[in-house]
Amino acid sequence: MKKVILMLIILAMIWTTVSCNSNKSSVDSDNSIDETTLSEETTAEIPSNAPNFPERDYEGYEFNVLAENEYNAKYLIDVEEDGDKLNDAAYTRNLKVAERFNIDFTCTETPESQIYNDLKKTVLSGDSTYSLVIPNPLWTTASMMADHLLYNINDLTYVDLSKPWWNSSIVENFKIGDKLFFATGDYSITYQGFVVLLYNKLYIENYNLENPYETVFNDKWTVDKFTEMLKLVSADIDGDGKFTKEDQYGYTAIAGCGYIFMFACDQNITEPDTDGIPRLALNTERMVTIVEKYYDIMRNGNYTYVGGEREILDIFKANRAMFTAIDIGCYYGRTRDIELDFGLLPYPKLDEAQEKYLVGFGGGVFAVPRLCDDPERTGIILEALNYESYVHLRPEFFDTVLHNKCLRDEESVKILTLLHENKKCDFGFNFDTTGLGFQVLSTLVEGKKSYDFASYYQTIESKLNNGFEKLISKIME
Repeated sequence: MKKVILMLIILAMIWTTVSCNSNKSSVDSDNSIDETTLSEETTAEIPSNAPNFPERDYEGYEFNVLAENEYNAKYLIDVEEDGDKLNDAAYTRNLKVAERFNIDFTCTETPESQIYNDLKKTVLSGDSTYSLVIPNPLWTTASMMADHLLYNINDLTYVDLSKPWWNSSIVENFKIGDKLFFATGDYSITYQGFVVLLYNKLYIENYNLENPYETVFNDKWTVDKFTEMLKLVSADIDGDGKFTKEDQYGYTAIAGCGYIFMFACDQNITEPDTDGIPRLALNTERMVTIVEKYYDIMRNGNYTYVGGEREILDIFKANRAMFTAIDIGCYYGRTRDIELDFGLLPYPKLDEAQEKYLVGFGGGVFAVPRLCDDPERTGIILEALNYESYVHLRPEFFDTVLHNKCLRDEESVKILTLLHENKKCDFGFNFDTTGLGFQVLSTLVEGKKSYDFASYYQTIESKLNNGFEKLISKIME
């Protein structure tokens, strides 16, 4: 198999890169990070609650994963030992599962535009060739559910979604009643990710500002603090009377990605009701406040430059921005040539009352095709893959790849670890068939140059509700 290229596997953030491009000190708090516990957080020990599987011999069964092109390398699905530590951790995971249950692994890659049709063709023809499917998390996932091409993961024997090798946010927020068709866990940890802030340490020194790391670890890294800091440094450095990309900014932001800010402030597009059905949840006082604060950052003055991902990072590299946004999936490839001293931060909380620093994500999801002819076998293998990934792949990923190769200080390691644990997902992000929900903040503030959320929401509410209700109705048929 191809050697895994590091820049393709470092926490690549599907939900950000896909959606942006398509416009689509120890402290006593729950959110603090004690330096003495860092190794415990990043390196998974063999848990005492390991799965208790029955003895099974599946006689060479081929566990065939249908995945998009290049996903085999990104997710390390079917790999050979080659000396790369992360790759070899995935190889060890597969080997342990394969030897225990006498199975083989293979990956069938197909173009992004074809994966839905390939899955549908096999399901409708009664072909159970594929054991697992890993699609793009946005383009066809809603259709796969609506057209009944997937198996309810909650019905898989021996899958225990309460275990730490599964992502609990997806389990809670992707369910439709008692049905769950997509999940993610440590099996796909190498291609899950999110957007973070980079900050230029020279600005902190030159402007005599608070150390952002101390602010984060003291639970005081809020939108107001972020805004206060970024407003102090903007300057028309070429003196032409205009603010262009040649000038200096407090913050350079990715165009069309306001949802990053929204999720960090703990505002979802949908929330499950008491029956576990996703319902539209945008029309809140919290959302009104978020819109107003986002408008202040983006529109009140010349503090923020909005552009493409590479463009805004180039401004940062040129020492003309204090903060910038970066897709962690591009982190290694795009930061290794940065000469200035920088650190990594979470996006700020809305206020100090918010319990945690949060980051939205929607990548790394996988599903089981509807023609699952042996739910026990599939459940055992899937649980074993995620468990062995937790034991072997996760520690290698954090300790070797991120800590030793990518991050420049211990504080960045702690923050990235924290954000990995605090990833939150939203049914309304991955499965919004209208495209209106996840773009509400960017459309209103960046596009319409307005903070009148109430008026704008009135124009989209019925379309959003109809889109979700139609999808859920088809799924429940």
